Amino acid sequence: MLFSISFNQSHQSSLSHNNRENIHGNPGIDPSRLEENIYFVQKDIRSVYKDVFQEAVDKYNEKQKRNDRKIKDYYDKIKKDTKTHEQRELVVAVGEGKDDP
Repeated sequence: MLFSISFNQSHQSSLSHNNRENIHGNPGIDPSRLEENIYFVQKDIRSVYKDVFQEAVDKYNEKQKRNDRKIKDYYDKIKKDTKTHEQRELVVAVGEGKDDP
């Protein structure tokens, strides 16, 4: 039996695409196998940033004497930064080498 595996890394994502909410334009997607998909995080990115980083941002802001150095919105700060990306997406697809009949 032949198996295949593919990896894709990106700095952008689309929740509706990743969650397979719109499968009509993708004839290669077998709807009967969608329940086999594994989803790790399905949340709005801003809420994830708050959950993960807010405590550290609050501690950082407490130490700052100058208001202009305080971080108001960490997500916006990272998004505007030219050296970092606000997210990374890694998609791992595992399948049979001959999914098409």
